[in-house]
Amino acid sequence: MASSVEAHIEALNRDFALVSANAETAEARAIRLSTELALIEGQLMERERALANVNVAVGSAREQLAKAAADLSAVESEMDRIAVLSEELRQLQSAVDTLIAQATSADEVPADHLDLNARRAVFVAYLRKFLHGLGHGGVVTEPDAPITLDEHYIPYLGARRLRSSGSASDHCRLIVAYVLALAEASAETAGLHPGFTLLDEPFQQNPDDPHRDLFISFLTSTLAKTLRYQTLVFTFLRPPEIERLKKEGVRLILPDDDHLLQRIPGPALRPS
Repeated sequence: MASSVEAHIEALNRDFALVSANAETAEARAIRLSTELALIEGQLMERERALANVNVAVGSAREQLAKAAADLSAVESEMDRIAVLSEELRQLQSAVDTLIAQATSADEVPADHLDLNARRAVFVAYLRKFLHGLGHGGVVTEPDAPITLDEHYIPYLGARRLRSSGSASDHCRLIVAYVLALAEASAETAGLHPGFTLLDEPFQQNPDDPHRDLFISFLTSTLAKTLRYQTLVFTFLRPPEIERLKKEGVRLILPDDDHLLQRIPGPALRPS
């Protein structure tokens, strides 16, 4: 019963839409016919005046004058019609110009209103904090050098790109610091962040012992344990590193555990 009622209602809606469309079409056709009828009536009046002038004229000269007068009257009527159309076009063009002016002269939203400068400052502050925590060589050796961002959000240490500062392994630290800084800045400024961070094999490019020790030390630090978003690190860990992290209270998810994603605070590691 309910399905039949719904089908009937849908059929009525379709009929209503069809009738409305037909009505709009008929209205537009009526307007067009009315305009054409007014134009034909004007032409008929002009022809009647020309015929009357020819009928009262005597002689070929007067007939020619009457025809010339009729032609002149027709030209004047056409000029009047063109003048009316020109005025309508002028009004339409004026309306279009007004809309264009309004669109192009819209007030730009000041950066202070969107608080972009404050958000950038928060991000840069966290970036510096994570670079220090991860032991980035360029930042550690130049602690007083300012960290800035260009218009493409590329970080600079003083006048040099951060990517060009420090050793080869510092590039990996820069990536990790950048990702974590984005998450923390988003959490502090109510940004549009998915709410968790993934770090895929941070030891892959630089598996040397000093690099590994710096990253393990970061994971055991207070800075890493107080991250506001869950951080998952997919990596291979050596047995001593696993024991060290367990002693420091870092949550480890080993291959034989039941679940990977869990609602837990701080970084979670899955050795591969």
